[in-house]
Amino acid sequence: MNTNFSATMTVIATASANGTWTNSFVVADSQGAASANAVQVLYIGVTPPVFLSIALTNNQVLLSWPSSAGNYGIQVTTNFVPSATWATLANASTTNGSSISVPLPVMKTNQFFRLYNP
Repeated sequence: MNTNFSATMTVIATASANGTWTNSFVVADSQGAASANAVQVLYIGVTPPVFLSIALTNNQVLLSWPSSAGNYGIQVTTNFVPSATWATLANASTTNGSSISVPLPVMKTNQFFRLYNP
């Protein structure tokens, strides 16, 4: 592979069973001057997980998740131990295209968040 050119590679794989499959790809030239890698996770016959994103925006904590998981809600705790008590957030959420978000004020205490499916 010449480092001044790009290339496309197509990989066709057949899954032998349902589950979560992780494919890792590494491509390098023969002189070691250029390399690229990628990871792809496939969910076959299982529901993919829903991830909660957190960002600090305009002095607010912004929690967001995909709108395809619209039935999910957010819970919070201040003590992240196995016996922690989780409370459901009553803050209003906003759907904006492909994501749902909840803005929260910045607190001076530790808070831990999780998505739940009621």
